[in-house]
Amino acid sequence: MDLDVSGLLSRYELLGEERDFVAAGQRFERAIAAGEEAGLLTGYGYLLESHARNELRRAVALARTAGPSPPLPGPSCSSSLTATTRTGSSAS
Repeated sequence: MDLDVSGLLSRYELLGEERDFVAAGQRFERAIAAGEEAGLLTGYGYLLESHARNELRRAVALARTAGPSPPLPGPSCSSSLTATTRTGSSAS
């Protein structure tokens, strides 16, 4: 994996900065489109998974800040976050 992409991925994982996610995503997409190593797909998938977890954490924090509210249809943010953090779970 390209050192620059790897560094951005590590930075995003550590800091959760949106600009790092965008920059890493663009580099992954360009490298994949250029037909570079297949291992990039794994790294890109991990970047997307990390971003999804961060977005769910933000949604849970907002829901908790809002306080009690009438239930909405569908799963709650916290149950979605729990589902994504189970070890061994994978998307199908």
